[in-house]
Amino acid sequence: MTPTGRTFADEWAEKDTAGRRTVLIEAGVRLDVRRGTRGGWRKLDTRRVDFTMRGELDPAAEAAIATVADQEAETRNDAPPAPGSAARLAEHAPRAGPRRRVALTNAPEQPR
Repeated sequence: MTPTGRTFADEWAEKDTAGRRTVLIEAGVRLDVRRGTRGGWRKLDTRRVDFTMRGELDPAAEAAIATVADQEAETRNDAPPAPGSAARLAEHAPRAGPRRRVALTNAPEQPR
């Protein structure tokens, strides 16, 4: 990758369909769609579609996917702890039988 001061969005905006296709091919993007069932064109069966990206954009795409996953986990409130942080789960001590009254003086305990 050679720094040019331009983004992929800049290049994309300037290109026509053939130019955009070239940008995608050079970036290692591939979309494969397998043959569907007869009459099934009204709804896309995503099991027939494979999207892959290899090359210059792959690390950026992986970082974006990781960021989205982290944001979704945070929204669900099940995000992992921050790197370097520690957590300790505390459990209550189990009680050993029923509670008993303890007399604090030497006086005999009064019947209830």
